[in-house]
Amino acid sequence: MPDRLLSRRPGCERLGKRPIWVIPTRGKGVDAPGMPSPRVPSDGESHVTGTTTRESIADDPAPMIRRRRVPCRLTLVGAALAVLSVTCTAAAAASAHARERQSAAASRSESLSNAYQDALYAATVEQSLERAYQLGHQASVLAWHRQAAAAVDSALTRVAAVGPADTGKRIESVRTLHAGHLRRFAAATAVGATAADAQVASELTETLQDQLSASAKAAYLRAVEMRAHAQQSGPPGWLLLAAACAAALGGIATTGLLAARRRRDLHQERDHNHHRRLHDSLTGLPNRTLLNDRLGQAVITARRERVSTALLLLDLDRFKDINSALGHDYGDLLLAQIGPRLRGPLRDSDTVARLGGDEFAVVLPRVHDVDAAMVVADRLQQVLREPFLVHGMPLSVEASIGVAVFPDHGEDVRSLTQHADVAMYVAKSSGAGVAPYQRELDGHTPGRATLLGDLRRALDDGELSVHYQGKHSVRTGKLVGVEALVRWEHPQRGLLLPQSFLPLAERTGLIHPLTSFVLGTAISHCRRWLNAGTELPVAVNVSARTLLDPAFATEVERLLDYWALPPRLLVLEITEGALMTEPEHAGVLLERLATLGVALSIDDFGTGYSSLSRLRSLPVQELKIDQTFVTHMLSRPNDALIVRSVINLGHDVGLRVVAEGVENDATLQALDALGCDEAQGFGLSVPQPESALGIGAQPLAAAGGRPRLDAGLLC
Repeated sequence: MPDRLLSRRPGCERLGKRPIWVIPTRGKGVDAPGMPSPRVPSDGESHVTGTTTRESIADDPAPMIRRRRVPCRLTLVGAALAVLSVTCTAAAAASAHARERQSAAASRSESLSNAYQDALYAATVEQSLERAYQLGHQASVLAWHRQAAAAVDSALTRVAAVGPADTGKRIESVRTLHAGHLRRFAAATAVGATAADAQVASELTETLQDQLSASAKAAYLRAVEMRAHAQQSGPPGWLLLAAACAAALGGIATTGLLAARRRRDLHQERDHNHHRRLHDSLTGLPNRTLLNDRLGQAVITARRERVSTALLLLDLDRFKDINSALGHDYGDLLLAQIGPRLRGPLRDSDTVARLGGDEFAVVLPRVHDVDAAMVVADRLQQVLREPFLVHGMPLSVEASIGVAVFPDHGEDVRSLTQHADVAMYVAKSSGAGVAPYQRELDGHTPGRATLLGDLRRALDDGELSVHYQGKHSVRTGKLVGVEALVRWEHPQRGLLLPQSFLPLAERTGLIHPLTSFVLGTAISHCRRWLNAGTELPVAVNVSARTLLDPAFATEVERLLDYWALPPRLLVLEITEGALMTEPEHAGVLLERLATLGVALSIDDFGTGYSSLSRLRSLPVQELKIDQTFVTHMLSRPNDALIVRSVINLGHDVGLRVVAEGVENDATLQALDALGCDEAQGFGLSVPQPESALGIGAQPLAAAGGRPRLDAGLLC
């Protein structure tokens, strides 16, 4: 059977609409190319541009004659083409009717061939499932086999429907053969069946497939033969030549029109793409690229004219609450109204842009000083306080605005953007609403402030990596899990630890892509370990800002589905302080994560002052004692008391307790005496890259007994 019988041929073609072209006519008084320039009107001519009086026509009739000849010639050519087309159409009508009959018959044969192919495919699947069931005797495979048998019957019904009248008898014989095969297969799978029963069932299904394949091939060959006969019953050659000439002439004219239309469309598409590249698709406002360009031009002008330029960064407060409560459609409609509202108190020369999400920016090309920029920021905050009407519902939002002014706060676009972002963070965290940049309130030195741009680049250039630190059973010493820790190999500064850049990411919103990177990497590595035969849970830290992101749970579910990782092997660690920041939002997110089957852990427990009742209401499985208590528990009685209390508290509510910061054997023994479940720290294992773990080649720790502490691991 030809290979093309195994592929599904399309049942129909997509029909497009024929374009209707409007041929523009030459307007009055517009001279054709090559025509002489109009003369200066004389006394006998009209003073209307491009029109002449009868006297001027009588004086010089040549232009009018040439203008009349062009439409006359076009009319004659069009009439000749029309006559030729009618002649060709009439002559080819008879042969076209014959071709239609042949094509219809060929289509019916193709449909019959497709129906036979469907039945053959279902029978092949049925045979594959029979072999699978004989190997494993799984109930699910047997259920799929019944579905495949039903698919064979359905396909045979379709064959009888699309085939000729004599097809019904042939199908009845095929059905009888298929029914006998099913009885033989049932006997072969019954208790006490012999190999002979299975052999008979296999021979019957092979016979069934041979018959279906032969029928499909025969129907296909009939269709090919009919198609060839339809092509041979075409019109005479001279008619085809005449039709080709007519089509060529029409094609030349149509090509000219299409080329003109295409040039016009390309110009429009180029303008549209240029606008889309520089503007936000939702609000129509300039995007970050256009904002940076205009801010750069404003800085150049301000430097030349020795004036000031201000950049205002706005972040909407509690905007995510609207998305969570009403849906993203309400949020999008609200964002679309922000731009026009901000333009109210601004000048035409000022720029309003959307940076993404709920962040906007305003460029003031000429301001007197910082105080003048602050006045404008106050006005913007006032206009945003007025409710927005979305679908008849009044919605109220406020904004935190950071102000940076050239040259006081920066000499270029990058420094102004960074300092305005710092000022916006100060305005949001302090509750002031509006704040100018102040160097003393910037928590980073100028050298560390550049880390923001470097961190954005590092996420794209692959400079970040994930290391893993082991979690060991206190009683047996076995490795029971690992914690994922991010590291940054900076091209100039070398290896950077999380405490040097995580606060910056948390403050600027880069924590979201950073968390996604660590989460995706950890899940993929855990899947790799599972494939190697090692079932090792991996823990990933979740920041307070991530807890407020309603899309985080969806992302976790998507990554688990993509890597086919059992959710119980993923542990999400949330600090106690993050839970206390937004307890209601955090509780909703934790409940959704718990329904996915993900394990939840409260990190740094003992520093957030959470209540016992709150702890019992959270769907968590693990408590991690903060290392500040564990490290000095042998020398500070109060720390030891806290550690003992947390262990007892965790066990009372059915939680697993993990001690962080274990750096010596004495601390490990003390934790064992207190009944602590697991321990983690540099005294047990240092963070190391995934390639150094050796999973799949050898165990990470001894199979039993407390791990031997090496003094070299304490550094």
